[in-house]
Amino acid sequence: MPGQYIARRFRFRVKLISADPTVSTILTGMTFSVDMPDRVDTGTALAVPAAGKAVVFATPFQIVPNVQITILNPVAGDVIAFPAQPTTTGFTVQITNAGVGVARNINWLAKGY
Repeated sequence: MPGQYIARRFRFRVKLISADPTVSTILTGMTFSVDMPDRVDTGTALAVPAAGKAVVFATPFQIVPNVQITILNPVAGDVIAFPAQPTTTGFTVQITNAGVGVARNINWLAKGY
């Protein structure tokens, strides 16, 4: 039935019926659309120690989000590193300079659904 439905997963099917036994039902086309709104999680002025910092999302994403990092107190040569790939549940970030971990503050943004 047409309408708006909220769920984590859908299974679609079409059931064709006719009250007249002499009529054959035929489906010549069907479309559906799914719009999953983006979700954005953020963190502000997070202290990242030299060894790195693990960030866990309050609620897991459905797919791995796009994670963006901004260093608030950068020094020339600072490099943002993810020791492991971000996941749907969080990420670990480390700031290095000349290959050595350094303590910095960051803002982070994770966008996905």
